[in-house]
Amino acid sequence: MGSGTEESFRILHVDDDESLIDVTAAFLTEADGRFSVEGVTSGAAGLERLDSDIDCIISDYGMPEMNGIEFLRAVREARPDLPFIIFTGKGSEAVASDAISAGVTDYLQKGTGTDQYTLLANRVSNAIESYAAERAARATERRFETLLAEPADYVCELTTDGTVEYVTPAVESTLGYAPGTLEGGSVFNHLHPADRDSAVEVFEAAVEEPSATRTTVARVETADGSWRWGKFTVRNCRADPAVGAMVANVRDVTERKAREDELSKYRTLVDTAGDAMYALDEEGYITMVNASHVDWSGYTESELVGSHVGEFMPAEAVEEGVELTVELLQNPEKQRARFEFPATRPDGEERIYEDNIAVLTDDDGNYGGSIGVIRDITEQKRRERALERQNERLDNFASIISHDIRNPLQVASGNLALARETGDDEVFEKVESAHERIGEIIDDVLALARHGQGIEATEPTDVNSVARDAWATVDTRGMALETKGAQEIAAEPDRLRQLFENLFRNAVEHAGPDTTVTVGPIQPMHTTTRINDDSGNGFYVADDGPGIPEDERDKVFDFGFSTDADGTGFGLSIVTQIADAHGWATTVAEGRAGGARFEFVKQSVDELS
Repeated sequence: MGSGTEESFRILHVDDDESLIDVTAAFLTEADGRFSVEGVTSGAAGLERLDSDIDCIISDYGMPEMNGIEFLRAVREARPDLPFIIFTGKGSEAVASDAISAGVTDYLQKGTGTDQYTLLANRVSNAIESYAAERAARATERRFETLLAEPADYVCELTTDGTVEYVTPAVESTLGYAPGTLEGGSVFNHLHPADRDSAVEVFEAAVEEPSATRTTVARVETADGSWRWGKFTVRNCRADPAVGAMVANVRDVTERKAREDELSKYRTLVDTAGDAMYALDEEGYITMVNASHVDWSGYTESELVGSHVGEFMPAEAVEEGVELTVELLQNPEKQRARFEFPATRPDGEERIYEDNIAVLTDDDGNYGGSIGVIRDITEQKRRERALERQNERLDNFASIISHDIRNPLQVASGNLALARETGDDEVFEKVESAHERIGEIIDDVLALARHGQGIEATEPTDVNSVARDAWATVDTRGMALETKGAQEIAAEPDRLRQLFENLFRNAVEHAGPDTTVTVGPIQPMHTTTRINDDSGNGFYVADDGPGIPEDERDKVFDFGFSTDADGTGFGLSIVTQIADAHGWATTVAEGRAGGARFEFVKQSVDELS
């Protein structure tokens, strides 16, 4: 209704016959006192007069410049639902059809008597009232669509000072208040005193900003005097004609808040735990990490959370984790599973990790993600590997004592008995030689035991300097030493010197005079594993002698293996023990000059797995 009341309806009558406009106005106002009729003589004038106050249009069809159908189409562009009645004396089925297609509300032909005006008045009244009812229904629908735009257990319409104008009836099932009980009072009077100031601050901020949305959580007093937690989503809908008020959508979050408080305690425990912890959703995306996880991984929490676990874990490890997850789901009695995987930290360091996982399920057994606890076991694996090699050495020591020492002992014992009978000096010399052989073996076994022990501390050590010191202690018989490139590594200097001494003696025994021994850094073409964080890729010792046959390269580090009849076969075994104690892998290959080349690089995590 143009006036906003039921007592007055404004009608625009468009007809090129002014006398007919006057007659129609007289009959309509007499038939219904609510009608107020204004007339214009053309469609163009009607469009100029068209505004939101008009409740209905009556239009002739046959008018110059713009007929009734054309006028109707123009009106529909501005007021799609406005009641529009074609009232014409030149009607036809074709005109009626066009009018219906254009969206006419009603169609009526003029007559010669007065009954036609009574009929017209009824048609106008029905059209306006139907339109008003539809508009009211749409307004109500829009209002509730606005009120329920945010999830809520109940909704409040408020004035700018927080006075409650309306509360949805659902408040009774949530807080126990009967409908209408809260209207007229301040919403803040029902909030806990400890939460009231922050709630007022949020509310006033929303009042000051058109179309604003703000949220706050506060305790609300129930009808029985207890308290429940509510999440208030406050919206400024004052400019919305369907509402024209502040709106607060309230969700009861009492149970959730209790869970959050409980989870907060567990979160504190998780964050203070020494082990790295994480949680994944059903698709393997990280939803939570604790502080220890951030510390050891080298990534920030924002980099981790929301990313897929496959971005930080090798594909093989992800696949194994998935397989174990499926196994846990299929066997609920198993609470957790464990697997190991290598990974590279952001700084490029390779480490080995142990992942202990458990699955999360709901009451129906549906999978809801998983949690895991990760430990860095790199050093543990190194110790295990060292222990394995220590046990291997013990086995070898037993073999040495039972075989290598027994033989010269038998030789000495037999020759000693013969010497007692004959007194021959040559026989005594054989006994002495056997004893010397036993002494050499004992010295080498002791060296094996000492150099196979772990190294407690290393220091920055100049490789070339230690190599030259070792060269000076060995009878090199005219051989030459060449050092290439400056290189500093983390090592125990005395053991590194012993390593070089044994390699140099090996070259003396097998390469012969006029041989050049070279010590130098390994370039990336040989290996991609760094010997430590501050050095090159490793170092090598090579000679230009005859080299080591390919079929013997895998044996040269074995205890007791030697191609020299007078050798103990322990020299290169001692080399590998020293390298192992430093965490270096040892390989032998053909040098560029065709001789033997020994390479030393830091063991990769793959060698520890």
